[in-house]
Amino acid sequence: ALPELSRVGAAEARLRTQLEQARRAVDQAYVGGHINVDIGDPTFSKLEENRGFWLDAAFAGGGRGTVGGGGGPVELGGHGSVAFAFTRIGEASQFGLEAAGGVELGFTNGLQGAYLKAGVVGQLHFADRALVEDGPDPSRLDIRIGMAVPVVDGARINVSLDIPLAKEAREPTLTVSADWAAIFGALQPNEP
Repeated sequence: ALPELSRVGAAEARLRTQLEQARRAVDQAYVGGHINVDIGDPTFSKLEENRGFWLDAAFAGGGRGTVGGGGGPVELGGHGSVAFAFTRIGEASQFGLEAAGGVELGFTNGLQGAYLKAGVVGQLHFADRALVEDGPDPSRLDIRIGMAVPVVDGARINVSLDIPLAKEAREPTLTVSADWAAIFGALQPNEP
C-alpha cells in the first residue's frame, strides 16, 4: 500500500506544479476592455429634455513575472488603464477621461497569489454648467495603494485607498470589491 501512496503523492505534486505554471502563464500578460452605450430616457417620463445618450469605454492591460525569473514566490508587475465617458441629456453634455498606472508586488502561496499595488490614477472631466450645477469638479489626481487577497477558487477580494494629491480637493477614499466568483461561488451547486 505504501508504494501506491507514494505514486499518488508524486502525481499530486506534479499536478500542483502544472497548475502553478498555468496560473503564472495566465497572469504573465493580460488585456481587456468594455464599451457600454445607453440611449433613451431612464426616467420613462416621455419628456424630450430627459432623453439622453451615454457612452463609456475602458481598456486595461498589464503583466507580471517572477522576480529573478526562477518561478519563486515573489512576483513583480505593472498595469495601466484608460477610460472615456460621454453623457448628453437634452442639450447639455459632459465628457471625462481617466487614466491609471502603477506597479504591483505579489507574493504567491502555491496556487494563490496576494498582491500589493501602488500607483497613480488621474481623472479629467469637462461638463456644461447646465448639466452640473455648482457641483464639485470631479477631476482629480490620486495616489492609489491597494492589495488583492485570495479567498477561494482563484477569486480575490480587492481593497484600495485613493489619497488625493491636492489635499483641499476631498478626503481619501477606501474601496472594497470582490469578483463574481467570490460573491457567488457559494451559490453554485456541487458537481457529482
